[in-house]
Amino acid sequence: MKARLQRQVAIRTIVGNNKITSQEQLLMLLKREGFDMTQATLSRDIKALKIGKIPAPQGGYVYVLS
Repeated sequence: MKARLQRQVAIRTIVGNNKITSQEQLLMLLKREGFDMTQATLSRDIKALKIGKIPAPQGGYVYVLS
């Protein structure tokens, strides 16, 4: 469980400090931080953390913390 908690803290930090537009981008940044995970795991973490997407001013969507 410790790995999950650390991973979720990293996800919140990355989303809070960057304009993340896709799960692929977030997954790449997490892998740079040393978290080796699948897209399915990331998707479950996003849902558990209640991270959502909002329209970005320049078009598209960005992830935001709830």
